[in-house]
Amino acid sequence: MSPKKAAGAAQTAKAINKKSQAEDKHVAATDEENTRKKDEKREPQNANAQKSSHNDQEGTSRAGQKRKAPPITSTRDRPPKKNPRAGSRTSSRQPGGGTANDATAKHILNFLLSADALPYCYPSDELDSAKSGKFKKTYSLTPPSLFTPFEHLITAHLISKPLSHTLGMRSTRTLLNEPYGFSTPGKLHHAGEENIWHALEEARTQHRQKTAVFLAELGAHFAVLDSKINAAGQGDSDPMRELAEQVNERGPRATIEYIKKTVKGMGETGAQIFCRRVQACEGWGKALWPYADPRSVDALREIGVEVADAGGLQEMIEKDVDLEAIKQNGWLGRNRETKGDDADRETVFVTVLERAIGCVLEGKVGEVRSAAVAASGK
Repeated sequence: MSPKKAAGAAQTAKAINKKSQAEDKHVAATDEENTRKKDEKREPQNANAQKSSHNDQEGTSRAGQKRKAPPITSTRDRPPKKNPRAGSRTSSRQPGGGTANDATAKHILNFLLSADALPYCYPSDELDSAKSGKFKKTYSLTPPSLFTPFEHLITAHLISKPLSHTLGMRSTRTLLNEPYGFSTPGKLHHAGEENIWHALEEARTQHRQKTAVFLAELGAHFAVLDSKINAAGQGDSDPMRELAEQVNERGPRATIEYIKKTVKGMGETGAQIFCRRVQACEGWGKALWPYADPRSVDALREIGVEVADAGGLQEMIEKDVDLEAIKQNGWLGRNRETKGDDADRETVFVTVLERAIGCVLEGKVGEVRSAAVAASGK
């Protein structure tokens, strides 16, 4: 190539190189501008995100704090006060009657022993079944002196379970009445765990399997005692009576400890329920009378009968309760033929305890107090 042509080629290459560098600078500037614009658009979004994050953190730090209501500036803005439902535990007035605050211990005790108290002390399921006539023995309408000691033991076992008031009573009347009739150690032992479970299934109760196991063992334990008594030539002596004779001189505490030790599945509460109910039975007076478990004493105080212990309650009953009026209404009449006045006294005592607990469990303390005043004619 001639020198002239070589110089021209060099100039051309130099020009191309300058043009390429210029284009690169332009592209770089364009990219930088585009990046700047994108950053400008992104900054408000980041600011909002940071603000939102700050608010979230602030909200989290305030979690659990009670939100203050706006100040009430007018009586129109004040929420209306809720009036307690008539007859509820918070109500002091019963329509057509006196106030719950007017109720005295005398009013309450006499009312608890009347037929009018039943709806306040027992579930409707229990009362409807008891009044149907299909059951010979029911928790609510059968006086406790007409239960055998062993039936009281079964009842205490069922009532002490973590069940509702309704289920405990339904289980009791299902097991003790036909077609099951598991009312003696022999019958309960012969029935066995499976048949006991079927009875509890019919009662539509809970904890059926565990309860069936415990009751089967209960039947077996006392059936063995019964057979030993018969083998010793003592006839048909009740093994529960043997227990009463063993604890006669040692009182309620010895009975409770014996039950807890020998009856599987029964603890302090179940043993106390047994003592409370069985004292109405013949042969148990020396061992237990008068006995009131802490739960029943608390219930009495809650409904307005201020007593310190079982002795105080018995004195109050003898002073304030009209036993003749109670006998005339027919409720105690079934006892008098074979049991006599002592059974009436013991039955009244146990019934007061049972119904006091019942109205507390049913949540009708206020209603009972108001109804007691109305019944007194005050």
